[in-house]
Amino acid sequence: MKELFKRLLAHPLLTFEIMVCSLFISILGLASAVYVMNVLNRYVSNGIDATLYTLMAGIIIAITFDYAFKGLRIRLAAAINAEPDARLSEISYEKCANARYGALMQLDGGLRREILAGISVIQQTYTPLNLVNLIDVPFAFLYIGAIAFLNPIICVVVLATASILILSSLSIQFFLNRNMKELSSLTVTQATLVHSLQQGADSIRAFNSAGEVQGKLKEAYEHHAKVREKVQKKQASLSHLSMTLSSLMSVFVIALGASQVLSLEMSIGAMIGANILAGRALMPISRCATMSYQLVVADYHLKLLKNFLEIPSEVDEGLEPEAAPQKLEFKNLSFSFASLPNPLFSNLSLALPAGSFVVISGANGTGKSTLAKMLVGLYAPNRGQLLLDNTDLRQYKQSWWRKQLIYLPQEPSFYEGSLRENLVSLRPEAEDEEIRKALSQVQLNHFIDRSVDGLNMPMRESGSHIALGIRRRLALARALIGGGSIVLFDEPAEGMDAEGSRAVFALIQQFRMEKKTIVLCSSRPPNAFPNADIVINLNKNPIPEILKGPFRGKEGQDA
Repeated sequence: MKELFKRLLAHPLLTFEIMVCSLFISILGLASAVYVMNVLNRYVSNGIDATLYTLMAGIIIAITFDYAFKGLRIRLAAAINAEPDARLSEISYEKCANARYGALMQLDGGLRREILAGISVIQQTYTPLNLVNLIDVPFAFLYIGAIAFLNPIICVVVLATASILILSSLSIQFFLNRNMKELSSLTVTQATLVHSLQQGADSIRAFNSAGEVQGKLKEAYEHHAKVREKVQKKQASLSHLSMTLSSLMSVFVIALGASQVLSLEMSIGAMIGANILAGRALMPISRCATMSYQLVVADYHLKLLKNFLEIPSEVDEGLEPEAAPQKLEFKNLSFSFASLPNPLFSNLSLALPAGSFVVISGANGTGKSTLAKMLVGLYAPNRGQLLLDNTDLRQYKQSWWRKQLIYLPQEPSFYEGSLRENLVSLRPEAEDEEIRKALSQVQLNHFIDRSVDGLNMPMRESGSHIALGIRRRLALARALIGGGSIVLFDEPAEGMDAEGSRAVFALIQQFRMEKKTIVLCSSRPPNAFPNADIVINLNKNPIPEILKGPFRGKEGQDA
């Protein structure tokens, strides 16, 4: 309900106009009761046809205006919803795109999908029709007031019925609130398992895991079904209660009205009119009661979204030097994940002179990719500084810094769009000739030429439909088109065939001749890179070992 008031208060003039429309609609709603009372009390009693025609003309005019005002009110409600609905999507997708990588990755992937799916849930709850249904609730008391004018005793019955329905709705909302977190958690679990079945279909089948995954999915579904059944029973009970109360109210209104008619304190027309007004009074309250579940679900998703929006965003502001960066320095650098008891590395201090060849060596899980992502600006150190030309890296504009890198991640991905759009991400102005040159450097022109779509090839599901080795070489071409001056490769030859590996190491040799600073992450031992100037050995924990080149040995191969 907070969202309702938030939307209404954001547009005071439109809200006022909706309230005026609602008031007129409510007043016009009295016309049917007035019509019935007058037909029974005046026409039936006197039998004058002119009276009936006049009453009919009046009620037809009232119904026409009622229709017009309801249409106008829906349009006004749509105008109120347009900005917040658009804003809701905009800020959510903006946060998803610009949230700090480290903070975003702390959220479970299934929960991230649930949060974004919740946007449509919120929008479908606060539709123009639902909005005006909620606004109609206070105007129910206009009908109750009219009933009080006709007969105070019947008014008490209607007021008591409305109060019972409102209190029942609030109690069920309280019950639903307690179950929403569990329902959402089970929904996330099911969605995550289904995602695993789709994305990891080959491994699940190859290692006979389908039965186990299916069993987990069945267990989650059965648990979800039990909780959902309890919620549905509460919803059904509220719906049944609403219909039962409406019927009982009508019974009591007619019974009390009949006794009042016999005692000559009320006319038959007034009794039937009071019954019509009682039904109209209960109608908006019943509609809102049936919306209880929708409101609770929307409120829960709004809370999830609010927490999501509190994740800090990257601030793309800062220095943008014209000259290419020269020197990198790690100063007392430390990093740890909240889920791990010990830091990946700590007190790492090292200056990387311009044009140096640095290898970050270590076994799987020692923090090579994490350190690479820290250099890209995706992770922030827990302690210490990354200095670029003696200035903290955080002082530079992130988009500028990333253009200075020729970055090949260990697990490259692409966004939904054409291959061309992905390749020119860092330099949208790049021409096809430059793209072809980069593809030639990674030996992939033949791959593009064999494709029906060429550079317009669609990239789906982060590019997972393309073989890993090809995907990594495409990612390398993307990095080359950026034209950076500092090279950052994370396991550059992983997943590549001989042709791809030769292309990578030929590029490294080219970068060395061009005096570019090269940072290469590898699980291979230090002596596999005999020409490296520096090796950071992350196998030594928590303080990495710093080794100076050359590293020549029996296993040495010139990178």
